[in-house]
Amino acid sequence: MFDAGYTEQAVPAAEMQYCISMASRLYNVPGILLKAISQVEGGKKGTISKNSNGSYDLGPMQINTIHLPRLEAQFPGLTWKALASNTCLNVAVAGALLREHLTQCQEDVWCAVGNYHSKTPKYHITYRTKVVNAYLSLLIAKQNKNTVKKARPRPDTQS
Repeated sequence: MFDAGYTEQAVPAAEMQYCISMASRLYNVPGILLKAISQVEGGKKGTISKNSNGSYDLGPMQINTIHLPRLEAQFPGLTWKALASNTCLNVAVAGALLREHLTQCQEDVWCAVGNYHSKTPKYHITYRTKVVNAYLSLLIAKQNKNTVKKARPRPDTQS
């Protein structure tokens, strides 16, 4: 089913940010949360990772092939090749899955994040903790960036 002819490529930051912004708007999920998930997943364009249960994780957001039959109704013509190699499609599917989990978890973000990875408690909790840490790091970086902007002297002030 999965040939080894795919090469992994890092996704340029601007491309990833564009895809995250689009998926965030399309599925009404926090972009910063998708970014945190992408950091934890650590996939690249073309990534195909085999799991112990025989399924595969695909692309930047490591979408599991177990979802493919169900996702084909929402994404007509969806193939594992496209999911592994098309960054925006991969992130859109991640956004759709996260939205689905948010609905199932009655908008509880951390329940949804854990379920994005697994509903099995030990995996759910471990994954959720990793994403919380990535999320907090992103918030701190954003806050630091905003603080630096505010601290810059205005060019119109004279000594």
